[in-house]
Order: sequence, then structure tokens, then C-alpha cells
Amino acid sequence: MRKLEISIPQNHQNLLDSPLSSPLPLNLKKPIALPRGGFVVNTKAGNIQFIMPPETVKDCMKLQLETPEHYVFPDKRFDKSNGLNLAEFEFPAYFNFFLKKRQINLVCSQKGENVIRRVFQETLFGPEIIDNEDEFPRSYPPEVRPDLKKELNYFRRNPFNLSELLQIETLLRFTHFDDNAIARLRDGVEIHEKSSHFLVLEDNVETYRIPKWTDIDIERSVMIPDEQTSRSEVFEPPILGVTMLGTSHGFDPLGNTTGMVVWINSRGILVDPPPNSNVHLRRNHVPASLIDAIILSHCHADHDAGTFQKIIEESKVVVMTTKTIMGSFLRKYSAITDLPQEFLRTLFEFQAVKIGEPVRYRGGEFTFFYSLHSLPCIGFELSFGGKSIVFSADTCNDPPRITRMCDEGVVNMGRRDKLINFPWHHDLILHEAGVPPLHTPFTTFANLPEDVKKRLYLVHVATKDIPPNLGLQAAKAGVDNTLYLDVSPPTHHSAIKLIDLFSSIDLFQSLPMTHASNLLYCSTMRHFSRGTIIVEQGAPGDTFFVIASGEVCVEIDGKRLNKVFTVGDYFGEISIFTGDKRTASIVALTDVVIYEFQGDLLRNLLKDTVVVSKLQHVAQMRQLQSWSVISNNSVLHKMTSSQKTQLQSVLHHVHLKPGESLWNAGDEALSAVLVDNGRLVLTVPTSKFPEYFESGALVVEIARVVNKKKHTTTLVAATDAQVFVIHGPDLLDFLNRNPFVRVALWDEKFLR
Repeated sequence: MRKLEISIPQNHQNLLDSPLSSPLPLNLKKPIALPRGGFVVNTKAGNIQFIMPPETVKDCMKLQLETPEHYVFPDKRFDKSNGLNLAEFEFPAYFNFFLKKRQINLVCSQKGENVIRRVFQETLFGPEIIDNEDEFPRSYPPEVRPDLKKELNYFRRNPFNLSELLQIETLLRFTHFDDNAIARLRDGVEIHEKSSHFLVLEDNVETYRIPKWTDIDIERSVMIPDEQTSRSEVFEPPILGVTMLGTSHGFDPLGNTTGMVVWINSRGILVDPPPNSNVHLRRNHVPASLIDAIILSHCHADHDAGTFQKIIEESKVVVMTTKTIMGSFLRKYSAITDLPQEFLRTLFEFQAVKIGEPVRYRGGEFTFFYSLHSLPCIGFELSFGGKSIVFSADTCNDPPRITRMCDEGVVNMGRRDKLINFPWHHDLILHEAGVPPLHTPFTTFANLPEDVKKRLYLVHVATKDIPPNLGLQAAKAGVDNTLYLDVSPPTHHSAIKLIDLFSSIDLFQSLPMTHASNLLYCSTMRHFSRGTIIVEQGAPGDTFFVIASGEVCVEIDGKRLNKVFTVGDYFGEISIFTGDKRTASIVALTDVVIYEFQGDLLRNLLKDTVVVSKLQHVAQMRQLQSWSVISNNSVLHKMTSSQKTQLQSVLHHVHLKPGESLWNAGDEALSAVLVDNGRLVLTVPTSKFPEYFESGALVVEIARVVNKKKHTTTLVAATDAQVFVIHGPDLLDFLNRNPFVRVALWDEKFLR
């Protein structure tokens, strides 16, 4: 049996150990801090949970806690800095209803109930209106098209009373805070909402005090099964293959929910990434820049939570799904985040797929199909280099049931035959399994030919639940368990990889194709083993480096900085433009592949482009230690090294004297300010209390800059100060390229 270590994140314990107000009652009990975040308290009315990140139902199972019946639904329910839903009540509701046959009680305001109903409409019932005629090409036979509304209504039947349809009230009930901010549960239990915390009272005696908000430390709270522990070696993505990020389901305390990376031409496409899968990938030295697209199969929380995290992780990504599923996703996350759908839609590139119509991406050919599930859900077939993969997605591949559904008029005969005749011929088959009617029973696989079973890997199922006598195998999660398909490298594979590398670098994206090809000719590939000093501080140097694989760190005077470069990052620009000796040492943290450019060749190649001035500017900002300033910000420090370099490229250093203003109320909003040193003060005419800012603070009225309106605040130097100014056009371009910062700044005037 796999072991799973659980540790309570220290920041959660600190919140519990430090009083939220003084003095604390002597009889105050200590809540249970869940590993993934959130708190559970035991009362006479049953367990109550406060703060609900994804998958905390697994924490309760692992800790052998009674699954809470009551959940306090917060007004602040989205962690913008981690892209995390802190009010994930879907799976607690499913667990309580389908396994315990009871409702959950959501404690909230009337506004909170409205949000919950909007979310549950999409996740339990699917879209209210489905108009998907344009999701099928004209060549797609009408007789095999699904009637999604009929299928969704079939799965909406109450499993404990098939004569009735599930309603929101079947799974949920609501307890509102009254005008005095008090919610009354049964057995004398009350929850009192305060400005910074909740009080839990039993028979008028305060027993618990819970913070309303906690920062989730993703790195500490992510639980990794043994097969996904971090590796020190560099991962070389396959030309065609699959890395499973999780292979289980939402109720398995020992496994991550099913999601994967599909590799084509050594670049990745995420499929239904589990929550916090970016952490798993980063720990295994798989940089975000290698994965630039997502396939979203459907909008259950175990499939879309990691999707939103990836959307705002680094640069814009492509999201592939149908128009129907995308509509649900936008409505759901608009309700969760309080961000307008129109704004969310600008954070990524949407590639609407059509059922049965080939979609080419990175040389591979995808064909999508609607599976049979309780929500609109798509699987796909993929062909590349003479090999092929099929992913079933969540589906009820149960031929006897499908036949009965046809007899009942839920599916037509063409749809029936299409579903029953699953394409088992592919070289790699990833098929879900579980409990019908939502999932596929093991009987479907029992009589498959042995040749098919060898190519079949089951997902969305706990390994312990697979019958041992059927000859079936579960897919295994983790980079080291990547499934490789034997294909020959396509023509010009090395050149394609190099062009992909350069085109992912902000610095080179404006170069015309002629310059891009010349970059190939004037670069030299070099390999360095782990621990090698690639560049030594104080040594002369006239070469520039771009990392193609692996990670390096920066050292100054023998001290390692909190500064790691990875794929797509560059260094050495200071020496090639100043002629100075190397200002820092660069050491290989892993085996590294680097492209090296001679300074004279690079300067000559780029002399008539804006790249030279950009490189010179980045070199200047790096010398001013702007990286350290960025890292002092509680939000900006989470940016990738590539994003930090992009931000450095648009900074402008300014010295200020005491009393000197950066802007005044009524001025046109044209810039943002990142404090280097000294102290700034921000005043708002409608507030008596000014805000003070020191090193690392980012101050900007972003909505005013975007909409070209006037400032409502005044920003003045309180002391001698140095700041980095970001001018409006550069700021807007940076935010457009980096959804993470754009989301973090939404409705904010500053980030400390």
C-alpha cells in the first residue's frame, strides 16, 4: 500500500496559535487544520468546515474525520494569487448525498446562496439552454448526434427515487446569517460572523474562533503519493506520449484526480489538470513554458479546478473544448471569482472544437467526441507519426444500459451504436472506470481481447478497486511513469524545437522569420552536468546563453540567490553589452542544455532590431537588483522567472525627493509604480487613513489605466525614495501576456 504523508501547513497552525482578538476565552477549543487548507470543528450539531479548497473531502477521509455536514460559504471565496477556489462545495455535496444519503447545510448570506445556485446549475444539471447545432460539421451524420438535454435529464434522475429529478434542494439546504450576522444551527449551535473571524457558540458559550481568510501555502499543502515524488533529473518529454498527473477520482484519499499531459513533438497539452498540478510539474523540472494548451473535458470540480490555475499560471494558453462546455466554464468561474465572463474570456485563447472534425495542433490530429455523462463531456482520439491515442473522458460505457437508454428514447440508434462501438483499436487506450450510471463498470472490460487489455490503462479509478482477476491495469501517475509511444522524430524536429524555444521568449517574439532562422545558425548547443559552474563571477565574457533544458541558479560572492532560471530564460546579457566582467556565477542545478551565442555575432544579427535595446534595458534593470524588489512582493514573487524577466524589461528607474508626487487625484492614470526603496504614501480623498508602501509594493489604479480615466488617489514620496515606473502601454501589454498578474490586480489599488 502506498504511504501518504500528511502535514499541517505551518501558516494554518500559526493562525490557530495566535489570538485573533484578546483575551481569548479559557474554554476555547482548537479547530482541526486540514492539510489542503481550511478548518473543521466538532459541535453538537455535527462537524462544520470553514474554508473549502478543492479535495478537502479527501483530507477528512484520510484523517478519519466525520465528513462535515455544515459548510460556511465565505464571501471571499477565491484566492487570486493561487487561482484557487476556496468554496469548493461540489464534492462534499456529492459525497454526503451519494454515499451518506443526506443533504449538506451551506451557511451563507442570501448573496452567497445565489452564487451557489449559479455554480450548481452548471455542475449538477449542466447548461439550462443547449444550442449546439454549430458544434457539428455538416458532414457529421445527424442520426449519431447526441441530444444532450435528454441525456443530462436521464442522469438527473434521483438514484434513490428514479421517478423524480434531482433538484438543488435534494442535495443542499441553506442557513442564512440574519441581520445580526448570526446563523443558527440545531442543538443550540450558532455561528457569529465578525469582521476578521467567525465565532462558534454552543449553548451561548464560545467554543471556537476561526479566521475568515487564510493564505493557502500550495507548496506545503500539496500531498504527493510516492509515485509522484520529486526527481532531480531533467525530464525529457517524449515526441508522443502521456504523463498522468493523477489517475483516481474525487473520493480517493490516496490518489490525485485524473488528469494528464499529452506530449506531441515534445510540447505538452494539459487534459483536465488536477488542482495544483503545476506544483507537481515544477518539482519534476517540467517548466510551465513547455505546456501551452489545455483540453477541458467538462465542468465538474475534479476536472476544471486545475484548468483555471493553468490559465493564470504564466503566459496565455490555448483552451480547447466545445462552445457548450466553455459556456458552462465561464458561467461557473464568473460566479466563483466575481470576475465578469467577458474579463475571464480575455485570459486565454479559446479554440472551439467541432465534434468529428479534425483539429491539428503541433503536428498531431485530434478528433473530439461527446461521451455519455451527467454533464456535456468530450473525449478525443489523437494520431501522430503513425501512432494513436484515445481518451474516453468521463463516460458510462455500459452497453446494456446504453441499449435500455435507446429503448427509452434517451439516445437514438445511431448514437447508441456510436457509444457501444468504442474505438479499441488505438495504440494507447486511456479509459475511465467506476460506478455506473455515471461511470463505466468493469464488466465492460472483462471480455475484451488480451491484445486490447495490453494497450488499455484504466483511469478515474483507485487501483485497489480494480478486480484482480480481469487482467486489467491502472495507469500510474508521475513523470517517471510517462507512457512513451515509439514514433520516429518528424522531419526538422530539432529545428522545430529550437524555433519553439526562441518563439516562447518574449525578447525574440517580434523578430521576423529571417532573423529567427539566422539565430539557428549562430547558436551552439552545449551540455553541462549538474553542479557545473557555467559562468563564473569576475571572469571576462562575451557570450549570451538561452536555456533549452534543465535549471540553473545564480550565485554572487559564493552566496546562492533565490533566483532560478529554466527553459526559455536567458543570461549573460550584461557582459555582451557593457564589456564588464561577469557579475554573477551561474551554476547548473540539474543537467542542462544551453544554446550559446557569441556576442559579436548576436550584436551584428540584431543590430537593426528592438531586441538590442530590450536586452540592454534588461541588463540595466538586473544591475539595479530589480529581481530582488519583485521578489519582495507577496504576489509578484510567485511569477515564473520568465515573467519576472518580462517585467524587468518594462521597468524605468526614478529617484524621488520627499513630497514629490508620482500622480495626483484628477491626473490621467498612465502608469504603475513598484517601490525600490524609501517610503511612499497613497491618499484617497474619501478616506481618512493613508496607505504607506515600502520595497516591493506595486501601486496602480489598474481599472483607471485600462479605461483611460483619471486618478482617484494621490501617490507621494514620504521620504527619499527610488521606484520603478511602468508606463501605461507597457503595463497593458505585460498584463495581456500575463493573466496571473491581471487577475491579481483586478479591483485592487496595490499589491504588497
